[in-house]
Amino acid sequence: MKLDPNYALALAGYCHVEGFIYRDIDSDPAHLDRAEQVAHRALSIDPQLPEAHVALGRFYGLKYDYLRAAQEFREALRSQPQGAFAWDLLSWALAYQEPPDALEAEKAGREAIRLEPSRFMADYHLGRALYLQGRYQEARTAFENAKALSPASATPLVGLAQLYLAEGDSARAVGLMEKVPRKAANFLFWRASAYSAHGDRDKALAAMRKAFNAGFRDFAAIDASPHLAGLRSDPNFQQLMRKYRAM
Repeated sequence: MKLDPNYALALAGYCHVEGFIYRDIDSDPAHLDRAEQVAHRALSIDPQLPEAHVALGRFYGLKYDYLRAAQEFREALRSQPQGAFAWDLLSWALAYQEPPDALEAEKAGREAIRLEPSRFMADYHLGRALYLQGRYQEARTAFENAKALSPASATPLVGLAQLYLAEGDSARAVGLMEKVPRKAANFLFWRASAYSAHGDRDKALAAMRKAFNAGFRDFAAIDASPHLAGLRSDPNFQQLMRKYRAM
């Protein structure tokens, strides 16, 4: 970018970098602001660039605006239908929106895997789409495939924990989430969900507080989650929700 500040593809890449920093390293909202700025700049330079639409879509996803994210991923796929990354992220957005579109998320995930079989996150997103349909054994296979493709990643474990919660096995979900070392906001949300489903209100509140501090703001997911039912009457949880909804 220093050599060519109008290089749209580099600007799109920079958007992803800022997004990764925000999600995994530093939850300072300034990273998201820069991600949005450079994505829009890339699109102003080249409105047809698929990578710029993917970058902007990922920014929207990090803001939990999955409907707008899916629109951007579809726009990228119109001009680059062989883009495995865009198909993968479309699966992500469709399965995380409220209400989720699990069938379309499954189709997008399978297309990403067809185009790039080594993309472990596509297996993870496929697993989510499948368990949302109640197809638990198929989901387990997808999460195990993701784990085999990337043994060092904690993400497949989080997927399996979600599956165990869906199956009603909160003890196994807690056991897995306690093995996840990363402090990403989304992971902390699932840890809170596991503790809540298991009846450990204090640990659930502590994990939820950490998730909010790490930037988690997916209130639609919180409101829709059956696993947080045990927290909703808790005054401390209600206070947390009021505080962070107002931010």
